[in-house]
Amino acid sequence: MNRPFWAILLVIAFALGVVAADGFQYFKPHSKEQTASFSESCGSIIMPAGRVAKEDIHIYPDRACISLKEPSIASYTDTASMKPMLGSSAKGIEIQPNGPQDVHMGDIVSYRSEYAHGLVVHQVFNISYDENGWYAVMKGINNKEADPGRVRFNQINKILVMAIY
Repeated sequence: MNRPFWAILLVIAFALGVVAADGFQYFKPHSKEQTASFSESCGSIIMPAGRVAKEDIHIYPDRACISLKEPSIASYTDTASMKPMLGSSAKGIEIQPNGPQDVHMGDIVSYRSEYAHGLVVHQVFNISYDENGWYAVMKGINNKEADPGRVRFNQINKILVMAIY
């Protein structure tokens, strides 16, 4: 047989393999797990949840005001894990979450880690449940690996709403 025939047969076999592999996802058991998509976990930015409505932003000639419930200001340390988004020159406006329902994938949160001293500021990379309830997996946006351990809601301090440079 000639080469074009084998090339076409190889392309068809590859395409069928891709379609079949993708189809198996529908037979996996579903869980309450919420996780980053393939493209998000391969380096794309996971966007934080929208927390400020356009009507809550007020622009005046000499200032800008944002209506938030009980905001606080934060400063950051240069650890490189959140560069280029956060560093020592950035200031943050943060809010207090009331429960796990307020924490979403992509949010930037400060939390108390069992593996570090002080607060860690990283992005929520995964949300799931286990026998102990709700937990999140955190990751610095500049880190290749997720943070160790599962972060429970009681470890979360604040959610970043705005970074100011």
